[in-house]
This record gives sequence, structure tokens and C-alpha cells, in this order.
Amino acid sequence: MVNARVKRIITCIVLLFIAFTLPTASFASDNVEAAGTGIALDTFYSIFAGRTQEANCFTVGDSTERVVQLMGEPDAVLNIPGQKHWRYRNSYVYFNDSDKVITWTNTGNLLVSIGRIDYSYKGFTYKSGYLDVVRAMGTPDTVKYDPNLNQVIFGYGKNTVIFNAEGLVIGWLGDGKLRVYMGEREPDAPPVTVGSTKEDVLRAMGTPTSLYETDSVLFWGYGISNIYFDEEGRVENWSNLGRNLKVTFGDDTTVEGIFGIGSTKDEVLKIMGTPDYMFESLSTSYWRYGNSRVEFDRNGKVRAWHNIDFNLKVDFSVRTFENKYITFDSTKNDVASIMGTPWSIVRSGESEVWGYDLSTIRFVGESIESIYNVNNRLKVGLPSEADPFADPFTLGSTKLEVAKVMGPPDVANDTREGSTWTYGQSTVYFDANQKVSGWSNNGNNLKLKLGPDNPDGYFTIGSDASAVINCMGTPTVIYTGGNETYWKYGISTIYFDKNDRVVSYANWGNNLKVNLGSADETAPPFTLGSGREEVLRAMGTPQVISVAGDKQTWYYGNSTVYFDSRGKVTSWNNYGNLKVSMGKWSEPPSTFTVGSSMEDVIKAMGTPDSIYTNNFSVYATCWRYGWSTVYFDKNGKVLYWDNMGGNLRVVEL
Repeated sequence: MVNARVKRIITCIVLLFIAFTLPTASFASDNVEAAGTGIALDTFYSIFAGRTQEANCFTVGDSTERVVQLMGEPDAVLNIPGQKHWRYRNSYVYFNDSDKVITWTNTGNLLVSIGRIDYSYKGFTYKSGYLDVVRAMGTPDTVKYDPNLNQVIFGYGKNTVIFNAEGLVIGWLGDGKLRVYMGEREPDAPPVTVGSTKEDVLRAMGTPTSLYETDSVLFWGYGISNIYFDEEGRVENWSNLGRNLKVTFGDDTTVEGIFGIGSTKDEVLKIMGTPDYMFESLSTSYWRYGNSRVEFDRNGKVRAWHNIDFNLKVDFSVRTFENKYITFDSTKNDVASIMGTPWSIVRSGESEVWGYDLSTIRFVGESIESIYNVNNRLKVGLPSEADPFADPFTLGSTKLEVAKVMGPPDVANDTREGSTWTYGQSTVYFDANQKVSGWSNNGNNLKLKLGPDNPDGYFTIGSDASAVINCMGTPTVIYTGGNETYWKYGISTIYFDKNDRVVSYANWGNNLKVNLGSADETAPPFTLGSGREEVLRAMGTPQVISVAGDKQTWYYGNSTVYFDSRGKVTSWNNYGNLKVSMGKWSEPPSTFTVGSSMEDVIKAMGTPDSIYTNNFSVYATCWRYGWSTVYFDKNGKVLYWDNMGGNLRVVEL
């Protein structure tokens, strides 16, 4: 298929670029005496070994001694088998495993030669041999071998000549300065079309400036334009990027008219003429006219266009209702009447997207599914600017009310399920009824209000949204999505359940007016199995409450307390501020070892800084004391320890 062939062409060009920008590939083979081995490098060696017309130059097959005699000692030497090379300034000489010259990269200082130019020679051509190219171009600046494609490549400045395993030319690339000749251009020759032969192309265009032909890839280039052939050598398509190809689909006489969705290729051809570029495959195809593109479905009918240069003759409407606005009830004809012909149309199944500049309207069938409006490009019935005297918007405000306060949004992404409007770095969210359901006032530029001017009081776990508003005022962010609802005040967050009651919070900014209870200085420390009330009496209101299922984690600074589904303490991480105790070490402190109980460890070390319960390893529980850790089995007996901090009072076994 053409798409696969184009990919292979690009791959070959990339490989050729890599071949001339990276060091030469390794030369593992040492069979250099005879051609016909199937290895392109061996064929090259067998033809040129010892062949030169310059007494003061080295050549293919010469020894390292000969190179030193002519060039002196190298600046750098790499003697890895299969990758031997010497460097002279920015030039390289490559040797095989028998220390014989095999290839080179000459930036101008190497005394290397495999032949001189014969200026009486007209030029090499497709399937010419090595000697023909040297006769036409002289000794190449660079000779490299590509083991991936089994090809030898000659470099002449910005130009390259590619040889196959038999040493025959199968391609060339460059700036047009190669002495290559395939035939003259005939001024009166007919244009090239689909199905034309190579001879037809030569008569119409002359010798190509680039060419590449293998069993799977075949193209000729003229400047930045290309003509692609099929396996039988007939023109399949082209890319006329340079606008220099003499190509046609037949009759170039265009007719007045317009095309649209569903038009055939013949109809587009009659209206637009021969495309600059064609891409054809079994499932889709497209034609380019300049930067604009027309796409066809597998039946050869127009399914989309992108009128980037405004040169496509597409039109099916004129603006006749200047005072009408697009709504979700508008039809395609309504939109076309209001906005005119779209810049682009893309159809996929039942879906069709119309583009106007950066704005798009998505249809499903005849109904509008979504409207993406950038910089108020689409006519959707919004005021052109904000009303400075309008009241702030709030939860439940309509789109028109928001637009009166804020003006048209920078970007409006409207769907039937909900919408988002963007003003700078801030966003307003709308529900399926197109009423404000939330916002993100990150840019601090939204004119909104929720709650009293002078909020007062506190909220707690279980408080409803109105209580939060009364004590906190307007939040920076209100978000409802999926199963999650949260409000933000700066960097602090309050989370609500489906009944709009507080279930958790994160008071990272220390600005939330939250109160679950104050610490009692006379309260005892909490411990394993303590309830939430006991922790509150000992520690007061936590900075953060995190909920995962039916379990909670309370944060006090960097320290954490973990509760199970019954609200009982199961573990903690204490960075010095938790009022927690499992007991003090004995006086004098005792020691513990493998098999000791938890009580023994407490007598030796006191209350651990952290407790972690594990259900997925050989240990069931670990206690941390500073940088050191003690691990217990499921029976509460010491399994082993890690005395990284050097502070454990342990008896080594």
C-alpha cells in the first residue's frame, strides 16, 4: 500500500542521514578477495583494492604502514575488532580486521584516491557501477557501509550515491550537483499522470535530482517534489511541494462550481484541478492544494476538508440571519446560515466537526453535541463586553449572567452534559442545565460571590455546605466531578459527601475555620486502641483529616495517626509532637533480642516513634526508633532489626 511505501521512503532517507552523521558501521567481515558474496562492502573492496592513479595517495586495501607513510601518525586510534579507525583532524580512515583500508570520511586533508574525474564522460545513471560513478565524480569524500540495508554509500559534499550489494547504483540524493544523466526533458512532452511510465516521466521532467529504487520503494525527486511509482514502475502518486512537476489527471480545464461533503474525486478534480499532492490507501486518501487538504472516504467521496489557504472552492451557504445565534437546538443549515462555510469539516461515522479558525462545532447526526468557542469566534449570543455594573455571579447563575459580569470567555467548551468557560487562568464550570456548578479562580479575576460579606464561626466534620459558607465565605475553587466534591480556600481544601456534608479537609494553609475540639493539657497520652475522642483530648483538632473508605488518617504537622473502621488507633508516625505512649523504658534500661516480646522492646526502648502494620510480608508489624527499626512476627515476637541509627539496645546472637 502507498502509505507503507511512503513510510519506507522516509525510513530510508533517515537511515541515509544517520549514515552520514554517525561513525561508520562495524566491518566484521574479512572476506575481501572476491565479489558476489552478497555483502556490498566486499563487492566494493574487491573492485577498488589497490586501484589508484595517484602515486602520493593511499587507496582501498592499503596497509596501515602505507597510510602512516603518507599521512604521518594519526591524532587518535581506535583498535576495537570490527571498528578499527584512525583520526586525522576531523577525517577518519577505517580498516578491516586485516589492517587494510576499507572506507574513509575525508573533510579535505586525507590523501586518498580511487580514481579521477573523466570530464568527457556524460554522467552515471541508474544501475551504473562503482567505476562509472568514480569516472563521473572522482574519488568520493566519504565511503560508508550501512549494514541495515546492506548498501555502500558515496558522499560528495551534500550529495550521496547509494549502491546495492552488487555494486550498482540504486539511488542518489543531494543538491543537484551530481553528474548523473538519464535523459533530456522534452518541452512538448505531455504531463505526467497516474499510470505514466518512467520513460513518460523522463520526457516530461528530465533526469531526477534524487532517486531511490528497491523492490519495495521507488521514487524520483525533482527538487523538493517527488513522483512515486508502484511495483510495476508506473506512477502511483506525487508530492508537488515545489510546484515544479508537470503533472495532470487528464483534462486540466476547471469548471466553475463548488464541492462539499459527498462530492466525488472527479467532481473535485473538475472544480479544483490537479492536486499538488496525493495520498492513496485502501481505507482513506487525501489531496493537497497548497496547504489546504481534501479528504476522501474509501468510496472516493469527500469526507472532510481543511481550507487553510482559503483556496478550496467549498461553499454551501451564505450568511442570511445576522441577528440569529447558535444554540444546541441549531441545525447544520442554521450554523451555515449564521457562520458561513466552515474552514474545515471532518466526518467520522455519525460525527462531523466543523471548524472556524480555532473554534469547532461537533454534530452527531444533525444535532449539535458540543461547541468549542475560542475568543468568541462563534456567534453564540453573548455580549461583546462585560457590564461593569452587573452583580457578581454565583452558584446557579446562567451563562448569560456570567457573560454579563465577565464578558465573553477566552475559550468556551460547551456540551450538553456540561461546559467549561476559561478567563485567563480561571475557569467557570456549568452543569447539564447550563447553570454554574463550580469554578477555579486561580487567576483571582472572577467576579463572583458566595456567602456573607463578614463570615464568622467554625465548621466541623458533618457540617453542611451552608455552614462552611457562613464561616469561610467564597471559596477559591468549587469542583464537582464523578464521586468527588471539594472546595478550596487558597491551598487548603474541604471535601464533601454526596449530601454536601464535610467528610474531610486539608488545612495546609492554616486558614480553615475548623474545630473538632481543643486539646486538654490534663488528658493522658493516647495509645494503640485509643478512640478518636481520646486523640482529640490529647492533641486537639488535626491539621488534616484524610478518608480512605471507612478508615481515617489524622495529620498533626508532619506526624500522622491512623484509625481503623471502628475509629480506633492502629498506628502512627511521630516526628516529635504527638502525645502518645505505650510505656517507658525500664530503669536501668534492659535489652531485647530475636524472640523478645513487644513488652520487652518497650522496656528496652520505650514508645516507638512509628508503628507500621504489614499484611504482605514475613513480618506483621514494625516499630521505628529514629533511623532504626524493629520487626515483629504475627505473634508479636521480634523477627529481626535494622539498627541503622545505632540506638537499639539489642543483644546480638
